[in-house]
Amino acid sequence: MLHTEWSLVFFTSFSQLAAGIMIAVLPFVFSKNQTGYAKMNNTALYIAAGLMLIALVLSFLHLNNPVNAIHALSNLKTSWLSREIFFVSLFLLCLLAVNMVVYFKTSVVKYYRSFITATAIMGVLMIYVMARLYILPTVPTWNSISTIIEFYSTALLTGSAFVLGLLFHYNIKTTKRIRFDSKTKALASITLLAIVLIIINGFFITREVIEGNIAFKPQPFNRSLLLIRWLALLLGAVSILLITYKKDKLKNMSLAFYLPFAFFLISELIARAEFYAAFYRIGM
Repeated sequence: MLHTEWSLVFFTSFSQLAAGIMIAVLPFVFSKNQTGYAKMNNTALYIAAGLMLIALVLSFLHLNNPVNAIHALSNLKTSWLSREIFFVSLFLLCLLAVNMVVYFKTSVVKYYRSFITATAIMGVLMIYVMARLYILPTVPTWNSISTIIEFYSTALLTGSAFVLGLLFHYNIKTTKRIRFDSKTKALASITLLAIVLIIINGFFITREVIEGNIAFKPQPFNRSLLLIRWLALLLGAVSILLITYKKDKLKNMSLAFYLPFAFFLISELIARAEFYAAFYRIGM
């Protein structure tokens, strides 16, 4: 894989992680117990905004001349690249606006549920636009619903695992016993659903074989890294089950709550690197 593509690996992965965090935090934003989840929600918002700032900086590394990036917005009607830049920028602006409202406790803070919901929807749209950018008839390995599934599963998997770790981490500071209520079960279920989607997408929704006039051949991808990817996914699934049932015994090891997220992030970064390495173009 070319060195310039690593910036895209982290740009797309971090952007989707930020969107996944916004989706995963929604059940707690609408909880009746606002005081109990306020600190966790605010932390999730700050981290999502920070991730998007990092992602935006990384996206500039892929451009030959980052100063000209603004000109890409001039073709919104026909260009998915222009739409991606637009939605990424809009999502970041929404995140910054929500964080300012929460941080400065302005007079409109009572409407923050609506702001956060709108920001989460913007993140969902951003992921779709990102995926559509890669669905190209001249690139058979990307030109399928598999690309859309991969991008959304990354967001759901990493976002829900991170918020779940954050939830357990904050709960041990405020309660004697970590609760496992409907919202927590929903997060764990979303995480496991994302794992199922990844497995189905990886083993049953196959990419097209190379055919036709190949303009650019795909680059071989390290098989050891692919093995690590699936092993990390398995370890993440096992660790999330162990934490779910042994959570009260981990009060003195709060960082252990983030183990599933760490495993899943490693898995998805390798998968995204493999996604770009699989690129090849047919025709001229």
